[in-house]
Amino acid sequence: MEHQWDTSEPKLRKIDGTTWTKIDGTIDVVLAAVRSGNPDASHCKSALNNSLSILSGANK
Repeated sequence: MEHQWDTSEPKLRKIDGTTWTKIDGTIDVVLAAVRSGNPDASHCKSALNNSLSILSGANK
């Protein structure tokens, strides 16, 4: 997902740069949470739910 997202960045930013930035920021938080040396399931779930909420809002 990360690779596809980064590869599509120029096209997606052109469509809506503000929304792309919001979504990208939440993806960064999710990835940092799951890649941490000692991932906390609650923090990972919260980060993922926040990202999904932003994605859902962007698709309305």
